[in-house]
Amino acid sequence: MDNNFKLHRGQVYFETDGFIKSYDATLNIENNSYVLDVKGDCFSFSDYKIIQGEFQDLGYVTFIECYLSGRSSGFISSFKYNVLHIIEGVKINQFEELNFSSLSIEMPILKNWINKTSLKGDLVFNKKIEYLGTQKFDLYKSDEIELTASLYCKESFSKKNIIIEEYFELNISANNNLNLFDLINYYRKVKILLNFFGQHHSANDYFYLKENNIIYENQDEPLIMKLHTSSVNFINNFSFNFNFSYDDLVDSYQKIFDSWFNNQKLEDSINLVAEKSFLKLSGETYFLNTCFSLETLHRKHFKNNVYEEDVFKELSERIIEKLEIDEKKLFLEKLQYANEPSFRKRLRDFKGDFSIALKGDFNLNNLIGKIVDTRNYLVHRGEKKNVLENIEMTKVAKVIENIVKINIFRLLDIDEEKIKAKVKPINYKSIFIN
Repeated sequence: MDNNFKLHRGQVYFETDGFIKSYDATLNIENNSYVLDVKGDCFSFSDYKIIQGEFQDLGYVTFIECYLSGRSSGFISSFKYNVLHIIEGVKINQFEELNFSSLSIEMPILKNWINKTSLKGDLVFNKKIEYLGTQKFDLYKSDEIELTASLYCKESFSKKNIIIEEYFELNISANNNLNLFDLINYYRKVKILLNFFGQHHSANDYFYLKENNIIYENQDEPLIMKLHTSSVNFINNFSFNFNFSYDDLVDSYQKIFDSWFNNQKLEDSINLVAEKSFLKLSGETYFLNTCFSLETLHRKHFKNNVYEEDVFKELSERIIEKLEIDEKKLFLEKLQYANEPSFRKRLRDFKGDFSIALKGDFNLNNLIGKIVDTRNYLVHRGEKKNVLENIEMTKVAKVIENIVKINIFRLLDIDEEKIKAKVKPINYKSIFIN
């Protein structure tokens, strides 16, 4: 959406009476916020999965996931709804009908990442520009979807100028129609992966749904519908310590996207690290997120027990035999994570990666001690001793984040030498000034 305020007037219809009676309404659009203000008093105080509408400049509209946010009483009551998604051009009756053939997204970030052009020549020396046509970049294909990026060109005219603009679209095509929310989820995962690749762009994305099947009378071609939903926008432009361009991994995207989409054990670690690009986090929250991300990554992908299971079971049973009933209950409550390594031990398992993420001489045991003591203090607010603060905390969090990313890239099957070549190690002396 454009970064300005837009107001639309029209009528809406509710599922409570089968979308028969109309109510006057205004739709306020500002950035990624959609607020529907409805006049009337003939419907219940509730949220709605679907509200239909007819609006000036928009035509038919379907509002999806509408949450009641306020009410004003008077001669005519007014109800406000926060709307998460809007589809232009259609009226959809049921939540279960939100299935589509594809989702296309105009994404400025793709231009930075792929860094290609479809224009040849120049107007200064050759006085000629040649358009080479649409370029398509295949990224991923599975039984469920096909993922491609396409480079297009559009032009506009004025009395004095011809403006030529190139833009990229990401296309997520379903082999069989996919639910709207599955399509949006694929888009969000792609955007976060590009963030992991060191790409940043703050501009909004633009969304279009496509339905190939004939669903209306007199429909003689695929139906294109504009979708309004929240862009995955980067509000923080961090200095990235990794930067993979499209060409860097051009032969590996099938494997990379397959792991990125399907390895559910990676999701928590990815989201914890990525959060700082989308939300304004305090230094303490950023530090804790990186610690939790690394701990979760280790728990799910590395050895997560101190003793072998049969040995631990035998030790536990021998201890339990010697306890009273009340003591047994307390012991069993504490037993769930008793065989897991400590946070200190988990950090030590990444010894080699600290040497990749840092440059210069450093004492690993001292650094790990500071990380552990800081994390424990922030979680438990006990004794404040050997604790990182301010810029030290932020820089050490960056080191931990890079270690997490190094291991995620490995799990995505990216070549080890390519990973090491892209790391920009942090100078240890720059972390601790004194």
